Amino acid sequence: MKRFTTKTMAVLAIVVGMATAVTAQTKEVRFTPLTNDIFSLTYLNQGECKLKAEVLDSKGNVLCSEKFNENKSFRKQFSFQNLGEGNFSFKVTDGEGVYTTKIKRTYDGSMTASINKVDGGDAKVIVNGMYADPIYLNIYEGSKVLASNEYIDEGSSFSKEYSFEDVNTDDIVIEVVAVKKVLASVKF
Repeated sequence: MKRFTTKTMAVLAIVVGMATAVTAQTKEVRFTPLTNDIFSLTYLNQGECKLKAEVLDSKGNVLCSEKFNENKSFRKQFSFQNLGEGNFSFKVTDGEGVYTTKIKRTYDGSMTASINKVDGGDAKVIVNGMYADPIYLNIYEGSKVLASNEYIDEGSSFSKEYSFEDVNTDDIVIEVVAVKKVLASVKF
């Protein structure tokens, strides 16, 4: 009887060990880029899916956080459109561990800007691109004296007109800046 019990315990230990290994192998955390700005989190797990997803900057500051409590595996898309250039981490934490993916966003030159003179001395600013980072429109009078500074966060291509009827100088420079890079600069 003692020998039967030992064999039974050995078989039971193997079965439990295999069941645990199968359960551990069925869990999967994937973070896939769909576009330059959209990433997909796929969380595959048997049973309940309780987790927290966070986006962190290079210093470890949490930029956004979302908690999930799903009854089954799921997929969720995240937009990084409002993040500029830099290194970021996407971190998923659940009851079993922490899964981290590094993201490096760089200016790829796909965004362009033009500044055109229109009737009456006005200017038309046009920004084009697959995605448009937030930009600053700087207007200088004379030799680089900042007269106006506007932050524009449209998220996509746009155009905007500016009137200079009330400006008392003929020396105006308009500059479009995105992610610390000058996209266009025109002297009027």
